[in-house]
Amino acid sequence: MTKLDFPSIKNFNLYFILAICSVFIGLPTKILAETPLPSANPTLLSHNSDSQLSEVQAYAISKYNYCDASLLADLWGQPIYQAKARIGRKVIWQAGGIPYLEQMLVDARVTAIASGTSRCQYIDMGYTYDDAVVLAEFWGDSDPWEAKVRIKNNLILGNQDAVDSALRQAKNQ
Repeated sequence: MTKLDFPSIKNFNLYFILAICSVFIGLPTKILAETPLPSANPTLLSHNSDSQLSEVQAYAISKYNYCDASLLADLWGQPIYQAKARIGRKVIWQAGGIPYLEQMLVDARVTAIASGTSRCQYIDMGYTYDDAVVLAEFWGDSDPWEAKVRIKNNLILGNQDAVDSALRQAKNQ
């Protein structure tokens, strides 16, 4: 192996980790397949790919999810993968970054609700149309569309636990 081959191995590792994380957060694999490799997209990796990899790993194991990353990406005006790395950087910084990150997330949630637009969707977080049907009946909504909007709004507000709890209760009835 030459020194020239080594960065491509790091890039492969980064994409492997992103693919695994994406499976858990609901990002379609097709998007990953269509995303150019880092060598073709220099904005994916910072000047230090080890640093970028650490940031993405920190995001992946943090409490922050795909919806949080998409909301912050909208607020920061950057692609979701860059927002994930930025979130990871704040997580790594802990007390120096988490309070900033939490405030930015509040701002992103308020902006998303006020604008009525968000890339955060119920399906991105693993919910299905059948879940929307069950929740519509449980919540007394007239149709699944209303439940999908309610799920989305709860996700935007960071209330995934409330949706999960309602879904569990509805399925146990």
